[in-house]
Amino acid sequence: MLRRLTGIIAGIEHKLTAPSDWAVDFFQRSIIEPFIVGLTSALPPASPRSYTGARLAAGAISFEQVGKELPPQVVTIPYQKAVFQGDSIMGNIPILDVQYGNVWTNINDSIFKVLHVEPKEKMEVNINRNGIPVFNGDVEFVHTFGDVPEGKVLAYMNSLMNFSLAINMGNMADSFHINSGAEWNIVVRRKKPN
Repeated sequence: MLRRLTGIIAGIEHKLTAPSDWAVDFFQRSIIEPFIVGLTSALPPASPRSYTGARLAAGAISFEQVGKELPPQVVTIPYQKAVFQGDSIMGNIPILDVQYGNVWTNINDSIFKVLHVEPKEKMEVNINRNGIPVFNGDVEFVHTFGDVPEGKVLAYMNSLMNFSLAINMGNMADSFHINSGAEWNIVVRRKKPN
């Protein structure tokens, strides 16, 4: 029975292991370790970081054996929370959809609704890095990429229901040299009629 479970766990680990150390460590600690808590003493660790949580839970190691206790301080990162101010929403670009080059913001659908933007309506979008303009343009808000011609910038709600920008059949992030992080901010407003 133990040999069979060991093979299954090794197979799962082998198939799902990601290339970065962080992902491997995160996967092993979050998925594999709780599953094998009862088997810890019988299984050799795959790496020095493997199975730490399970070994702690099983009493096979102590907290002192894991490493030094970190000081009880909170590290903060500057971050522009999405806020409605005047006629605009100010937010942040916390992540890119790197597979397609789409720009995802932290402006969720509930705050976006305050602008009362209808599909096919134009919006003014300004993206800044450390206060320096990177993209300024009028962008059409749509339900689907097919609502705009190929190569055109569009605004949409992503799968997380956050305001996002893209280029139909293109890469918005690469085209405009946009990235993500605390220094990347966005301001969105309805386009004022001429």
